[in-house]
Amino acid sequence: MQRSDTYGYDGRVLKIASFAVGLLVAVVAWAETPMAQAKEAVEAIRTVYNVASVTSEQPQWTESTCFRKVTGYVKVLACAERVAAAERARAAKLQPRSSTGACAREIDGAVRAMLRGRVAEVDAWVQWLKQHGAELTKTLASRSIADACSGAKLFDAKHTPACDARPSADFGATIASVNDVACTKALFRCGLDPDNVCWIQKAADRVKTKPRVPDDYLYVRETGERVALP
Repeated sequence: MQRSDTYGYDGRVLKIASFAVGLLVAVVAWAETPMAQAKEAVEAIRTVYNVASVTSEQPQWTESTCFRKVTGYVKVLACAERVAAAERARAAKLQPRSSTGACAREIDGAVRAMLRGRVAEVDAWVQWLKQHGAELTKTLASRSIADACSGAKLFDAKHTPACDARPSADFGATIASVNDVACTKALFRCGLDPDNVCWIQKAADRVKTKPRVPDDYLYVRETGERVALP
């Protein structure tokens, strides 16, 4: 029966295993450093927040032209369907990604929740228009949805019963909840002023604009290190 040679094959295996464990520990330790967290957050801003065009977002559905200005049932429905298609296309731009950093995960989750909510909201209005087409064809002949559904049932002689069945306003996260993401304020310093508040919009502007002077960069608030931007 052959004995294991501690200083031969088994020894080499042990050394390789020890090296692998040490490397894994080092990688995990790096991933938890402020700089690693900052780089992941920058990547989330670049590939999720800025790709979703959060800062140039169109108005919420109830503030849109389709809702407030367009008249004529066919035109209103076509307008709503265009908005729904645009929202689905915007959501589809975001590629699946995995993040280990807490701030990157918070940014990613907030943006995706907002886009899902917007798609669901406009889809719900499209379905409402289709389900009540017979009634709304007459009602929207010369009125917008906002005009048709603005009156209270007991006080508006032109009250449209279909308005009582219109979609709820609660579809989850909104642009406000995305811009309320707080982790960038703790993680980043926007420029050289140590007392500034680095809201996600400010961080996003620095990520998508090539810095020219030191004050244009993002810095790790805890260490003062400059974050290399893509």
